[in-house]
Amino acid sequence: MILKDLTSVKKLWIPIGIILVALISFVSFAYLLPVKKTVPETSSVPWEGGKWRTSTPEEQGIHSAELADVLKTVQIQNTNIHSLLIVRNGFLVLSTYFAPYQEGDGVSYQVHSVTKSITSALTGIAINEGALKGTDQKVLNSFPEESKNNTDLNKAAITVKDLLTMQSGLDWPEGQVPYGNNNIVSQMMESPNQVQFTLNQPMSRAPGTAFNYNTGASHLLSAMIQKRIGINLKEYAMEKLFGPLSITNFQWAVDKQGVSYGGTGLQLIPEDMAKIGYLYANNGLINGKQVIPATWISESTTMTNTNGYKYGYQWWGGQDYFYASGSFGQGIFVSPEKNLVVVMTSDILDTDPMIETNKIFSRIKSAAVSEQALPVNAEGNQQMKEQVRLASSSKMPTPQLPVMANEISGRTYMVKKTGLDFSAFTLNFSNKSDVAVLEKLEIIKRKDIGMEMHSL
Repeated sequence: MILKDLTSVKKLWIPIGIILVALISFVSFAYLLPVKKTVPETSSVPWEGGKWRTSTPEEQGIHSAELADVLKTVQIQNTNIHSLLIVRNGFLVLSTYFAPYQEGDGVSYQVHSVTKSITSALTGIAINEGALKGTDQKVLNSFPEESKNNTDLNKAAITVKDLLTMQSGLDWPEGQVPYGNNNIVSQMMESPNQVQFTLNQPMSRAPGTAFNYNTGASHLLSAMIQKRIGINLKEYAMEKLFGPLSITNFQWAVDKQGVSYGGTGLQLIPEDMAKIGYLYANNGLINGKQVIPATWISESTTMTNTNGYKYGYQWWGGQDYFYASGSFGQGIFVSPEKNLVVVMTSDILDTDPMIETNKIFSRIKSAAVSEQALPVNAEGNQQMKEQVRLASSSKMPTPQLPVMANEISGRTYMVKKTGLDFSAFTLNFSNKSDVAVLEKLEIIKRKDIGMEMHSL
């Protein structure tokens, strides 16, 4: 019996020995491999304390020399970029502000139609919470009063998805007329009821059949959510989206009925725009909290080809990336595959801003060549820092402000609208730049002491 047991042990020893030799060989080989040198994550929130954690491009697998060349090209071509931020793996590797704009000045930027992408995110949250029934929910059911005279069967068939994908079928010639007084968006803004104005437009085709860019459709989404939850999209964002991301420095305009504009009117600082991009790159998860459902992130950034462009649920698409885009070159670009987020604020007028910002992003994406750290490139980093310095320096001296600017700076001005309705604002000038900061004031009427004014 003892001999039999020893024989069994001997048979087992041979394969165990082979496995041990293989393991020793693998460990020795692995020890010789280059070690991934990335800055260690110090927090599950990459902007702990309000500031993004930073790293060098090479530590996050990006060529700094190529980023330096991107910045140089932007300045040589006089592309009117205001800010350019790059985040990879949750680290801010480049933050460039072009004079007279300055990092940390606290000025929020009008992001225009980037607002639509934020509205899309909040729509997904509202659906997940049951405030909206789903993407197949009929739109007119939320507006019984506003739609009682709109009996078109095609209009009654419009769904939430049709609004999200810009396929409402409404006759809305926004893209055919330059933005200005003659554009339908301006007509909507000037109307006494923007929701009613949008719903009153005739149908040009059946919903869900053709792409037609429509800022009014995005506004309907905002109004639908407000009808259901009782607060506007600004307040909803503060609770459900901006709050978890520690976004506090923002403004969001409302229409005459107090509905947050769903298609425009949001102001953000670039660092907070990057937080939105990071959230999407991270499948809606931040600090262990699922802020946006991962399924919504996937569904809303699944693109359909439309008129030569790719479009999802109020997000545009590129080659293996997607982006939020606003007039004059505002953008939040996200490449989940490369864990890359790029933010731009701009005032591009002479060329197509979407083409220009996509060119810049494509070059940055191409510079992100490795998932592991690259060798230190002191020369490339120095070149990049020099381009950042040149960008932040005024190319010409800031002109002396006129005497009138000093006289009106800081004063409060009231504008009479109708009857006893007033609006108020202040303009604050600084001798450091020729840019004035506009502060809107809310007027609260009180019968006992007249009126109070508070900053918005």
